[in-house]
Amino acid sequence: MRIIDFIVFPKETTITELKTHHQQDSQTTQTNTKQEALSRNARMKKKRRLRRFIGWGIATFIVGTIVATNGFYNLRYILAEDLYTSQHRYLAKYLLPGSSLSQIAYQFMHPALVNLFPSGSAQDVSGVPTASQITKSIQVQTLHENGFTAHEITIAHPSWLHLVKTTGGPDGRGLTLRESMNLYHAVAGINAGGFNDPGGDGNGGTPIGLIIINGKLISPASYLAGTNQVMGMTAGGKWFMGAYSTSYMLSQHVKYAIQFGPELIANGKVLVTGTDGWGYAPRTVIGQKANGAIVFYVNDGRWGNGFWDVGASLGQVASILASQGVVNAFNLDGGGSATMMVHFPGKPAQLVNTPDTNNPPYGMRFLPDAFMIIPPRA
Repeated sequence: MRIIDFIVFPKETTITELKTHHQQDSQTTQTNTKQEALSRNARMKKKRRLRRFIGWGIATFIVGTIVATNGFYNLRYILAEDLYTSQHRYLAKYLLPGSSLSQIAYQFMHPALVNLFPSGSAQDVSGVPTASQITKSIQVQTLHENGFTAHEITIAHPSWLHLVKTTGGPDGRGLTLRESMNLYHAVAGINAGGFNDPGGDGNGGTPIGLIIINGKLISPASYLAGTNQVMGMTAGGKWFMGAYSTSYMLSQHVKYAIQFGPELIANGKVLVTGTDGWGYAPRTVIGQKANGAIVFYVNDGRWGNGFWDVGASLGQVASILASQGVVNAFNLDGGGSATMMVHFPGKPAQLVNTPDTNNPPYGMRFLPDAFMIIPPRA
């Protein structure tokens, strides 16, 4: 027998078999890649959960220490003020005795009032502005203060200011500020009034408090808003704030009005000092300068950007705005609702601040109404 008979030659590989082997290798590689990605995501989620757990543990320890001791009274008082003005008012009773809570409640329900029609007025701009004119008319700045970061938008043309209704979303919810700005073709916006939120999810579908839009009553006045103060503009462009009745405002042909408060600055006079019963928190404020320019103000807080990102008191906000020449300023719904956006022509819409919200997919709450800058369109 020849030796060659014992040699086994490899079988010839066909093109089809080569393709099959390549597809199997490719599928194996894709499977490994997906598994690695899932593994990375799982590790990242685990790390995030661990960080949140540690953060909540530290916060719980600090709060527990504060509550369990007789010391830190000033800190407990500030925390109680913040809780009293939030959705979790019931927790304030664990920090302070009833007499102190009564004092906070009195300050909260009895802010300073100025019942006047101030002199600030709108300046009409004729014609449809160009993209360049719109960009030049809006200035955005960020202020880094001790304990919080603030954001401001100054609008040169107050006639572009509008109060708009933002309810009517899916399942009866409100709209996010981003959705509302797209709907109304706005170039800047902030949240406005309060809303009923029994589940704490920020659905914004049921506004609370007076709303007048284009001279029509949209929502009646309510003391549940925390104050009976209102602000807005008349049909002639005059800014007003105070404790006005609904019938009186409608008789004066008020263009729009919103209920919240308190007033921070009126006719150049600062009306609040310190916390004024409102604690430290994210804030949304609308103001006006003597030349009629409108100022949107929002600050972050409640540790959204770090341990020292506490938030601002009403006194701090009023002091900052007064130093910049704001002569009228009105406090709007803050906390998790505090949201600011800008949308310059030709650029994507930008969320300016970091909202303290429990609605991660949207990054902001659903709102019942908003103040927006809407330039005239052709």
